[in-house]
Amino acid sequence: MPDKAQIGAQAYTLVLPDESQEAFDFLLAKWCEIYHAVENTLLFLFVLKTAQAEWHRIRTQTEFNFFIHSIGGSAFTWKPEQLAMHDRLLRYKTAAERCFQREFRQLEQLHKSHYANPKPAPPPENPADPATPPKPPTDPSRDIFPKPIEEYPDFLITAEDPTSPTGYRTVLECKNGLHPDFWAQWEQQQKEKHKRI
Repeated sequence: MPDKAQIGAQAYTLVLPDESQEAFDFLLAKWCEIYHAVENTLLFLFVLKTAQAEWHRIRTQTEFNFFIHSIGGSAFTWKPEQLAMHDRLLRYKTAAERCFQREFRQLEQLHKSHYANPKPAPPPENPADPATPPKPPTDPSRDIFPKPIEEYPDFLITAEDPTSPTGYRTVLECKNGLHPDFWAQWEQQQKEKHKRI
């Protein structure tokens, strides 16, 4: 019966003498690149375990393929010890595949739950007061002056008028001509100012 050194599937050593340490380092680096894993982190430990499981799976698959190729012929012509070795290597290969799938699922769960989820957007600095209802949209065509008249630079005080409640009148010089509703609105504002005085 071959010992553990002869059957890599049973070996406790990660990289066997006939294997390449550089090849394993390259495999580990690829896993770290995919998941952006940095050493001395929890994510790196899960990536390392997954890379080791894949390395072991590749080894058992290679040994199984080599065994099938070395015997050749039909399985009906195999000797009893060859059939026993075939079943043994097949069990090792199946166990390695299941181990890799388990480690890979755990890595995916960790990555999705702690590293892949986007962070929620921060709340606004000055949130609107929920008690204050929003103002309904206004129709610009019905709004004579969207801003106070005092902020319009295109009006001139032309002459005082004793008959006017405010003592004088104004003329609004707009780009589109004199606004027909300006008098009533402007005089109403002047009345309110005089009341406050």
